[in-house]
Amino acid sequence: MTTSTCAVLLCAVLAAARPVAAQGGAAGGHAPAEPPRTGAGAGSTPAATTFRMRGTIQAYNVETGVLSVATATGTVPFTLTPGVRLRRSGHRVDLADLTGLAGRGAAVRYLDSGGLRTVESVNIFEQSERITR
Repeated sequence: MTTSTCAVLLCAVLAAARPVAAQGGAAGGHAPAEPPRTGAGAGSTPAATTFRMRGTIQAYNVETGVLSVATATGTVPFTLTPGVRLRRSGHRVDLADLTGLAGRGAAVRYLDSGGLRTVESVNIFEQSERITR
């Protein structure tokens, strides 16, 4: 790399590393940039974070759509929507099939936004596929 290329890269890194407060305020005349917000009421809800929880399927209630997963810290209820992805050994499973899968291991992937959980997928493991951690 040439000296001038290194100098340009160094200036770009230093400019990007400036504190946000130095970019706004009275001297700059600009407010700090905010990330784009989408949807109704987006300003009041925090960004969603993706989590994965492993446990054992305790029960599935067809009427309410609630899947109960037992973990080391207790039972966690998850409300499943018709669009959730369900897999058992790599094959697609219907919501109605969950009633007969109590006792199987499961990994639930969900989004948490301010305490509101939205399930993205549930992977169900056969007895021989269980991984203890």
